[in-house]
Amino acid sequence: MSSLSDFIHRDFYPALFERIDLVFPNMHFERWRGGWRSPLCMDETKPSKPRPQHDKCVITNKVPTRVLEQGGGSMDLIEYYASRNGMSTDSKEAHIPVRAMCDKMGMQFPELQDSGEYAAYREKQEKLLKSIKEMQSALYSDEGKEVLSYLKGRGYDDEFIKYAEFGYVSPATASTLRGLFTYDKNGVEVCMLPYDTGTTYTLAIPYRTGGRIAGFVFRRLDGQFPKYKQACISASANRSLHLFGLTGLNLNAREEYRKDLTIVEGEIDALRAQYAGLQNVVGIGGKELKVEALLEAKSRGVTRVTLLLDTEDEGNEASVKKNLESRERDIWNIYRAGLKPFVADIPSENGEKMDVDEYLKNHTGEELQEVVNDVISGGFYLFLLLKRKLFGERRAGDYTLKEIDELKSQTIELANSPYLSQMERAQIFNSFAASTNQRITEEDIADEANKIKAIEDRNRQKKETLSALADAYNIAKDGGVDKALEMIGSKIRDLKDISLEEEFSKYLIPPTRAEILSRWKEKPTGLSTQYAFGYGDRREEFMLQSAALTYICAPTSHGKSRMLQNLALYQARKGGEGDILYISLEEDSTAVEQEFLNIFIGQRLSRNNLRTLNSYYSSGDTRWFEGAGTNHQTGLQILKDNEGKFFRLTDSGKLRIMAEPMDSKRLIGYIRYMCKNLKIRAVFVDYIQLLHTRGFNGGRKEELADMSRDLMILSKEVSLPVVLAAQLNREAYSPIEMNAQNIAEASEIEHSANTIMVLWNSSEKPSPKSNYFISKDSRKPSSDAAEIEGKNDFQIGTEGKMYAKLVKNRGGIRNISAILDFSGNTGVISQNDYTPKASAEEQPLPLEPQQNSGDSTGDDYFLN
Repeated sequence: MSSLSDFIHRDFYPALFERIDLVFPNMHFERWRGGWRSPLCMDETKPSKPRPQHDKCVITNKVPTRVLEQGGGSMDLIEYYASRNGMSTDSKEAHIPVRAMCDKMGMQFPELQDSGEYAAYREKQEKLLKSIKEMQSALYSDEGKEVLSYLKGRGYDDEFIKYAEFGYVSPATASTLRGLFTYDKNGVEVCMLPYDTGTTYTLAIPYRTGGRIAGFVFRRLDGQFPKYKQACISASANRSLHLFGLTGLNLNAREEYRKDLTIVEGEIDALRAQYAGLQNVVGIGGKELKVEALLEAKSRGVTRVTLLLDTEDEGNEASVKKNLESRERDIWNIYRAGLKPFVADIPSENGEKMDVDEYLKNHTGEELQEVVNDVISGGFYLFLLLKRKLFGERRAGDYTLKEIDELKSQTIELANSPYLSQMERAQIFNSFAASTNQRITEEDIADEANKIKAIEDRNRQKKETLSALADAYNIAKDGGVDKALEMIGSKIRDLKDISLEEEFSKYLIPPTRAEILSRWKEKPTGLSTQYAFGYGDRREEFMLQSAALTYICAPTSHGKSRMLQNLALYQARKGGEGDILYISLEEDSTAVEQEFLNIFIGQRLSRNNLRTLNSYYSSGDTRWFEGAGTNHQTGLQILKDNEGKFFRLTDSGKLRIMAEPMDSKRLIGYIRYMCKNLKIRAVFVDYIQLLHTRGFNGGRKEELADMSRDLMILSKEVSLPVVLAAQLNREAYSPIEMNAQNIAEASEIEHSANTIMVLWNSSEKPSPKSNYFISKDSRKPSSDAAEIEGKNDFQIGTEGKMYAKLVKNRGGIRNISAILDFSGNTGVISQNDYTPKASAEEQPLPLEPQQNSGDSTGDDYFLN
């Protein structure tokens, strides 16, 4: 599950920047090129001396998370909203104003945790902001005059120095900063502040990305290398993983630039371009452009990237070669990130080295924007690099036939790359034809490239098929026929897909942001449950994820069916649209229905509730209800008080129980049919090892693997949670030795699962083969994990508890556990220290009798 800080920075702040006037109506904010501005002070009063440009308060593209009062203070937008609306400004309660602001924007606030983590993050951000201001002030002190002189010598005026937030870092300031850059990395405390900060490296440049401060870049002034050193506040804030100056680009730039990103070489280049008025300019954070940094930009709505890198001195051949190699690598990384690359060259007089900073000393921002607009595609640029490598500066008429043949071969290889668009292929083929003086036409090379692609695909298919058959032959020859068949079966689908690659090539084009958001909106969210895992800051609500498989696994008689029934009954009772399907492949319908009734009642009726219920409903026998003799109606009255309520769930279809043997195809067909004709919220199946595929001739592992994949495909097709019970094998000796590989008969099940929960009933003792205890005669657990769970009130060999652990938890914390209360008599699995949250759409169903003036049997209950 994502943390609150992740949601706030990735989703909330960019959305808020677009709707500032809606969230703060009393401030009368209006849009301008730099962001938002208001004629009022932060307290909503008019300034004593109104500013002619009406920007007493501003929220800028550069820092889209704070409101700044000119000549006054600044404040985080969440804190500002809370203070203006009488809410707590404690960052531990940040979810309260954030939720209210989401409501104003019409934005859904997800189920999130880690407000404590966000509080720590906010505190560090405020301290970093304070340090920036102190270093800015120090720049104009006697101590900082050398750094200021250096900046002035580069032609920077005071206004730009302030905009860039340049500062002087002294040894004393570095000592103060050291604590902010110390964090835990893999259990070891590390400090990312370079040791020579404040002595050798004295110019501080704040590293802002995504609207937050990720750290600093420090520069030395003596011209020695390395010129720059970085300091990041955490491992995830490493500047090579983020682009300098990145904000919510799809939300706060002019319409024509919303999806475009311009990447320059360094931080100062980016600052100079931003200051000159260019839209969406960022700097490469490290030595090279990383795919991870590009993916972050893609997540913020970017689809096109223009490289505007330094132009090297043409007289320095080694430097030019290195620069071109760097551009080639960066273009391929942009493709790999699913973005469209473009390249622009900074004009250079007399072939001298030129960067953005140097160019803007003699040119305007508008002129630089024209340079950015004059681009060529990344694929075509790669073709031009290819020609340069082969021919240098020679003209087309000077190429020999052998050179043309080599160019053709490498051109086809480039054009057949899965990343290049049809438009780029056409442009490359057209330029190739011109390079040969039409000796080879555009149509000729295009036809040859397409034929080569088809032949390559068919040859690869043939080669891999023969290799698979040879491997299978060798395995079968040694007696492993089943294993050979299993291996061939697993490869057939992939081998067939090779010939379909041309058909699937359309999927190489990344979907648009609008298409992705539309899918997200249409996909149902996961279902909350009555359980949470972990302790303290690591506690996480257990969710049944939509369009995914969840497995509930346990050894025999450890409660997997009861857990499945508890989850299904909770979903049926808590309301919302849709019915719950529960399919039992093991027990008959009478047994399953009475088990559900027993859990629904949740109270002791007798020494053996299920046996008493069966006796009562089959013969009317009431002798076994608790209280026989003196008050023999006690248990029976509890049953009568709840019976009608339970049957309202089944009568209404909220809980639909199917209990009969069926093969996998019939099961999938039944689920698909019910989902087509009814509104279904979730599907529960008990249990997968009882499934078989009619007519299947392969091995059992392969059969279960195929069924798991088919169920996974089904879950995505119907966009519902599908929850299955599964048996753990005999190697699950104890609670500490249970894992996903213990699922009986089918380790392949793990690959299809989104979430896997394993269970251990506290009344069951570990196997003698287990390492749970130090010795057979000792009751002391042998491992730290066992001791911890013992402290959490899980005592092995004692009834009443259930140990649960998430051994797979895609998108959440893995290997977190919970100690649950388990009543073997009532079948109820509960968690007393956790109260589930109910959304407005999922309120518990009122199952009380209706109040009316007519006759009533006492069983007339209603549902929402």
